[in-house]
Amino acid sequence: MKFLLLFSLLFSPLLPALDIIKMRPVLFPADPKQNYKYQLIDLILKTTQEKFGPYQITFANTIHSQKRDITLLNSGAINVFISMTSKEREKRMQAVRYPVLKGLYGYRVFLIRKEDQQRFSNIQSLDELKQLKAIQGAQWPDLTVLKANNLLAEGASRHDSLYKMLQYGRVDYFPRGIHEPWVELKNHPNMGLAVEKSIVLYYPAPGYIFVEKGNTHLAERLNEGFEQIIHSGVFDRFFNQHPQIIEMKENANLQNRVIFKLANPLLTKETPLNDKRLWYQIH
Repeated sequence: MKFLLLFSLLFSPLLPALDIIKMRPVLFPADPKQNYKYQLIDLILKTTQEKFGPYQITFANTIHSQKRDITLLNSGAINVFISMTSKEREKRMQAVRYPVLKGLYGYRVFLIRKEDQQRFSNIQSLDELKQLKAIQGAQWPDLTVLKANNLLAEGASRHDSLYKMLQYGRVDYFPRGIHEPWVELKNHPNMGLAVEKSIVLYYPAPGYIFVEKGNTHLAERLNEGFEQIIHSGVFDRFFNQHPQIIEMKENANLQNRVIFKLANPLLTKETPLNDKRLWYQIH
C-alpha cells in the first residue's frame, strides 16, 4: 500500500502552484471587483490558467504613495503595481509593456478653480498656458514631463496639499488623467474646484503592470496573457465596453478640446509606440 502511494506521488503530474496576486487597494468603485484594473488582471490570469494554473487576487490593506508602493513591490508586500512608466521605474521594476489604458494616461485634463474657466477658455496656444503654474505630486513622472516641456510646475508631497494649493491660489491648475478628476471632485466637495472644459494636454504615457524584477514567472504569465487577449480581440472589446472607460471618455469629451502635445523624455527605447494595436485614437 505504501509502495503504491509513493509510486502515485512520484509519477502523478504535478499541479501548478497557486499564483497569489497582491494588488494595491483601489479607490473606486465601492466593490473593487468592478474596478477596471482588477478585471483586467483577472482577465489576463484567467486566459493563462490552463498553462500557468490557478490564481487568487487579493488587495493590500493600506493606500500608500506611489514611491512607497514601489518599495513594497520590491519587498514582496505587493506583487503587482499598475502605474505610469518612466526610465527610473523600469530600472527598479519589471514592466509588462502593454498600456493598460491604451495610452489614456497621457490625456490630461485640469482641475481648476471654478471662477477661472473663462481664463482657460481664452488660451489658444501652449505658450499662453506656460504663463500659468501647474501642481503635481512630487514623486510623479508627470512633474518631470511638464518641466521638460518648459511648463511652470510645482510638486507637493502630500496628496491633500495638491487640492489645497489649487484652492488657495498658489497654483493655477492640476493636470489629471481623464479617469481621475470627476471622482476627485466628489471626494473633495466645497473647495470651489471644477474640471476645466476646453483644453487637454497629451503626451505618450503608457501605464504598465509592474512586477518585482526577479519575478520572472509572473512577468511571463502577464506578458503572455496580455498578448493573447490583444491578438484575439478580447482586450479591445473589454476596453471599449467597460463602464469606467465609457464614462471617462464621455466625461473628458476629448474631441471637442484644444489638444496641446508634449514630448515625454521619460520613455525607454522599448516603449511600443509604433504598435497601433496598443493605443487609443481620438476619432
